[in-house]
Amino acid sequence: MRTRYAVALALLAGAAIGAVSVGGLSAQSKAPGAYAVFVYTAIPDPAGFSENVSKDAKTVIEGGGGHILARAASPKDFTVLRAGENPFPLTRWVLIGFDSAEQAKKWYDSPAAASGRAYVEKNTTGRAYVVEALKE
Repeated sequence: MRTRYAVALALLAGAAIGAVSVGGLSAQSKAPGAYAVFVYTAIPDPAGFSENVSKDAKTVIEGGGGHILARAASPKDFTVLRAGENPFPLTRWVLIGFDSAEQAKKWYDSPAAASGRAYVEKNTTGRAYVVEALKE
């Protein structure tokens, strides 16, 4: 009789642990609600960019609630899928995930990002966008 109770208790404990684990995995795989996209077509001073932007980028981005999802740090990191002349040769490209577009805008306008943003606006050519993720 004790064996039956022990087996039943072990079965319930295993089911509970499995349910908690699955819930934890689901929370980890939450997709971003918005994406910040940075596209650079000219970075005349790569060393200056590295010193003023790249060096602290990960810390500043994560401090604002974002996560770098993809990055291409040089033209050799790109694979051309569409043949033909490229109207704007890419130099660098970064994709950052945020919970919302508002969070991305708040991070972009934050004092923590101000120094890097000022350098980028003065010394590079490119664009920055925020795009809402598709709702399923």
